[in-house]
Amino acid sequence: MGTLHKYESGKGQRVPICYTEASMELPSRIERRYVRIIALATMLIIFLPLFVYPQSLFPYVFPRTIVFRVLVEIAGAAYLLLALRQPMFRPRSSPLLWSLLAFVVAMALSVVGGVEWYRSFWGSIERSEGLITWLHFLVFFVVVTGVFRERRDWRPLFTGMLIAGWLQILYAAAQYFQLPFTVLTTESRLNGTIGNPSFFAAYLYCIIFVAAWTILEGTSRLRAAASWPLIFASLFFIWQSQTRGAILGIGLGIVIFAGRRIWRSGKAKHRTAFVAAVMTAALCFVFLVSQQHAPWVLRNPTLVRLASLSLADTSSQNRLFVWKAGLKGFQDRPFVGWGVENFQAAFNTHFDPAITEDIGSRPWYDRAHNVAIEVLTTTGILGFLSYAAIYLAAWLLLRRARKKGTITDTQHAFGIAYGIAYLFQNLLVFDTLNSYLMLVLILAYLSLLPVADRENTIDDTSSKRSLPLALRAIVVMITLLTLYVVNIRPSLANMHVVRAVTTFKNDPAGMQREFEKAFRYSPPAQQELRFILIQHTRNLVNEIGLTETTFPLVTYAITESEKAVVASPYTLQNHLVLAEMYLLASRINPAYLLEAERVTLEALERSPKRFQSYSMLGRLAMDQRDFKRGIEYLQKAVDLNESFAEAHWNLAIAYILSGQRDAGHVELDRAHELGFSLFRADNIQRLLAAYQDAKDIEGALQWLETVRDRFPDDKQYQEYYEGLSRVRAELDAEER
Repeated sequence: MGTLHKYESGKGQRVPICYTEASMELPSRIERRYVRIIALATMLIIFLPLFVYPQSLFPYVFPRTIVFRVLVEIAGAAYLLLALRQPMFRPRSSPLLWSLLAFVVAMALSVVGGVEWYRSFWGSIERSEGLITWLHFLVFFVVVTGVFRERRDWRPLFTGMLIAGWLQILYAAAQYFQLPFTVLTTESRLNGTIGNPSFFAAYLYCIIFVAAWTILEGTSRLRAAASWPLIFASLFFIWQSQTRGAILGIGLGIVIFAGRRIWRSGKAKHRTAFVAAVMTAALCFVFLVSQQHAPWVLRNPTLVRLASLSLADTSSQNRLFVWKAGLKGFQDRPFVGWGVENFQAAFNTHFDPAITEDIGSRPWYDRAHNVAIEVLTTTGILGFLSYAAIYLAAWLLLRRARKKGTITDTQHAFGIAYGIAYLFQNLLVFDTLNSYLMLVLILAYLSLLPVADRENTIDDTSSKRSLPLALRAIVVMITLLTLYVVNIRPSLANMHVVRAVTTFKNDPAGMQREFEKAFRYSPPAQQELRFILIQHTRNLVNEIGLTETTFPLVTYAITESEKAVVASPYTLQNHLVLAEMYLLASRINPAYLLEAERVTLEALERSPKRFQSYSMLGRLAMDQRDFKRGIEYLQKAVDLNESFAEAHWNLAIAYILSGQRDAGHVELDRAHELGFSLFRADNIQRLLAAYQDAKDIEGALQWLETVRDRFPDDKQYQEYYEGLSRVRAELDAEER
């Protein structure tokens, strides 16, 4: 930050101050303490993307968010007391502040006018955003711009960001060389400590900005020397993350930056060379796509992903389906949207069954993977315009700074190119806490660019005047209450759930006790924890059976899930897992079958084109030996998407169970044509079990003959066939 040079204070005198790179000194010891708290909190936030707490649900997201909120709340309290004492630190107006405030207000309106206010306000555990986190981003912006008011105040912060970037790069390098202490969340794509390759690339985008801007500022040779290799290392690891949007975004940014600089040079030969270079790059990309099956492409995973980029590949098709659903959702609620964090509600309502092409497809998108459509769908036109205003304000500030001469033309060109590149990659993915907190810091820095470094003044009278004790006590009490409600309660719920599924994963009573403790801090609208309860209850029953010890846990899971369905009706996964649990419990109490059908029909009503609901209704009917109705439901699942292999497989099993072997074989052949793994070991066993349940020995023998011919060296299938042949012979003898 900065040091106050020598000053003299007198009663009622305003004392001029200026900053250097040392620590800030204020007339009051209390004020210095407030500033140090804010500076420490800000520096810790800069290093927060490196923090991972494995003993937590969603260890790359939830713990980081909790720490971020705690640090912002502490810094916010210190800043409030500082600003009350010292007017110099009070927020100053800027286009970015007003646009951020407008966006948060639009989000608040979406909470009120959306479909599930709790999810919109508190966010999900997996994403840990919602309005509450955005309020923290806004407070963080106000605090940072209020305290770090001059560009030279930012030098320690930029140094911290460079160090954090280097630590991230070192960990990614350890992943690249497969060192044993690293963890990869994907098989080949690097993710650093961010946990997701795409989010890792977005974070490195921010690091590249800080490093490049440090070089352009030219304030320190040492920082510039550290920045150049950091830029190249970040580019390398973005490539290794295989994030296509980020890679193409960088290319676009380079073209815009170079094009603007070359065009302003006014030299025709430079412009001609630039156009030729861009055309050559475009032709190289076209050539890469045309050679996507060539050995030199297949040897590099990133080239494989880039070469497969087209509107026809599965990833692109899925994106288009999701975006289409989001735009239809926007048409339903054009003004305030479905509510922050409620994209999944719009997606489910306008679900397109054509998205279920690949085997095992379970498309439950809670994000649009396109920030523009995400904001438009969840916050409506008001949120979209205010979000766009943030980037417009950043552009205006860069433009104003260039006109005032506080930044160079090169810095201005780089800032514009970076912003466009960042927006482009966000059209294929979305921001998370890691990139958001860096983005807030960058925006806070941009907000002061048009203002030349100047002398500030301290109100010495304010420094000597103590704030009322009651006011300080109120601020402390509000801060402590906020810390408890916003951070401690969800952390305790998280801790007890982790204990339930780890320490007591094989103990039904212990698991239930821990979930009961967790739910004291988590209302039913926090449906993710109930979803985890259902999942682990089902796993436990599959392992040790539905017994006197597990049935109480099953009924408890049903009770809590029923609450979650009522509190979060648009989260259709809750309906379907509850139906699964009802089906499980029906082994002891058949009345649960009716409840399973009821809750599945509710899910079908909210999302009429989801095949999962028809599949569940088919299973329920088949379980009640109502083969005709079961086949009708499963046929509807096939009719939604004839190209979905799994739907044909389910229908085939239903036909076999109902004694319609020939119809079942037709569906099996169709499933096989569409890529279903009929001859995978578990599917072989499932089909055998279906024939046995149908008491179709002839069908089972025919299937075993096919399997035996395919696996002639597998003695197990030969023994199955011989044993079943003996059973058929005995039955034939009895009939004779």
